[in-house]
Amino acid sequence: MKAKSTIYWLLSLIILYFLGMLLPLMENDSAQFAVMASRMVIENDFTHLYKGSLPYLDKPHLHYWLAAISMKLFGIHAFSYRLPGVLLLFVGAYFVFKTTKLLYDERTAHFSGLVFIASQTIILAGFDLRTDAVLTGLVAWAIYHLTRYIYDEKLNQLLWGALIAGFAFATKGLISIVVIGGVVLALLSAKQKWGLLFRVSTLGALLVFLFSLFPVLYAYYIQFDLHPELVVRGVSNRSGIKFLFWEQSFERLSGEGHGKTGNDPFFFFHTFLWAFMPFSLVGIVGLYKTLRSKSSEVPVLKSLTVALVLLLGLMSLAQFKLPHYLNVLLPLITLVFAPAVLRLVDQKIGKSLSVFTFTIYGIASVLICIPFYDYVAGGVFLGVVILSWMLYHNRVSMVSWLLSGVLAFNLLAFTVFYPKLLGYQSDISFSKRLNLQDVELVNATNKHTWNLDFFFQTHLAERSVDELVDRHEIYVLVDMDTYQRLKSLRPDAIEYASALHYRVTKLSLKFLSPRTRSSALEVRRVVWLP
Repeated sequence: MKAKSTIYWLLSLIILYFLGMLLPLMENDSAQFAVMASRMVIENDFTHLYKGSLPYLDKPHLHYWLAAISMKLFGIHAFSYRLPGVLLLFVGAYFVFKTTKLLYDERTAHFSGLVFIASQTIILAGFDLRTDAVLTGLVAWAIYHLTRYIYDEKLNQLLWGALIAGFAFATKGLISIVVIGGVVLALLSAKQKWGLLFRVSTLGALLVFLFSLFPVLYAYYIQFDLHPELVVRGVSNRSGIKFLFWEQSFERLSGEGHGKTGNDPFFFFHTFLWAFMPFSLVGIVGLYKTLRSKSSEVPVLKSLTVALVLLLGLMSLAQFKLPHYLNVLLPLITLVFAPAVLRLVDQKIGKSLSVFTFTIYGIASVLICIPFYDYVAGGVFLGVVILSWMLYHNRVSMVSWLLSGVLAFNLLAFTVFYPKLLGYQSDISFSKRLNLQDVELVNATNKHTWNLDFFFQTHLAERSVDELVDRHEIYVLVDMDTYQRLKSLRPDAIEYASALHYRVTKLSLKFLSPRTRSSALEVRRVVWLP
């Protein structure tokens, strides 16, 4: 792929990510993490992590520190929260490019950076931004330096790799080391350089790794190890340091403390099919053909493929898993599939699969317009047909088919679908209509109010209905159940504002259909107690 065309596609993707960064935050995780980071700035306390009023012992601090620094510099809003994570995704794309250039060739390298940053799951990660965005960028960065060390055997590359791997560990724990270690072991096997593991320099790398973790270990020690009386998920006497090194990952493997989402052993294998769109179908066929060839890159590719399959299987064994957990594997997935996709560029099957993928994106583009813009769907469909005809008759390359599809779909998502969808988060509606400067607002819903907390830069006090019976001159946020109960106890309660609400991260056909949507919605209100 030519460097000039890479730049044009990259600029288009930068614009796309920028549009996503301007949208409101999606509940729960993105808005929750933004509140946790903004609290550090507001209270000038970068040591303690809280989820609402409770001590938070789950993901380590680095993501929240980076977001807090961005908010300190640029203000507390959604764009500044997303900024560090999105920047690290592009850093990750750069180091995927650098690693691919080292493993294969420059043509494949230019393409691999685009494959990474244009993958559907990475685009979503830049919008619904969680810890995985920072984690994935750092993992790609660490993999590059450690790959350089295996190839060049320069000590500085090993130490840089250890330092960045420590930062990745400080973002989400052990999973980062499992992925980085899997890639390192695969490359050591391919290059037959096992002796590198037993050098004295490996001990130095371990010390650098532990040094990079010191800020997180200190913060955990201050918040938890010095305060055994704190209760986290029903258990007291929790050591933050022990949790980081041992308990965190195994809690998710067993589902203990987080609940179980299923034991599907192929969960991440079929998640891969949509997460790596638009390259998954072309990549699978291309990989099959590449592994059967006699290319000089096959030994490295085989080792990385084995590592990828093993990691996918290991992650699928966890009892608690969500689709975005796959993101940490995207640097490795790109290293495996980028050369495989390029292998099909001049083959008829590659063109056919890319047209099929583009068609899927065209249908999806129509479908996401229907729930909120019925009259636009026909126009979108007509536009897709016209664009397809133009692409076909201008002999556009396979890569252009793939990238045009993902860009068109996500452009519609960020300008049509998500702006309307996020309007069904009642907290966003209330934040535009309420003024908390002169009044007190409390939360009686027994649910979190992350977007309200973020907008007003405070944690709304949580009160039960019984506690509000004798309160006066106060605003109360209620859902249907608490509203009816409050009205029975306080008939003088006056409705001040109402908004429709839906948990937008759990879409259903009932909600997406305009005809049945009303039955899927709940009403939340702000009432005034005179």
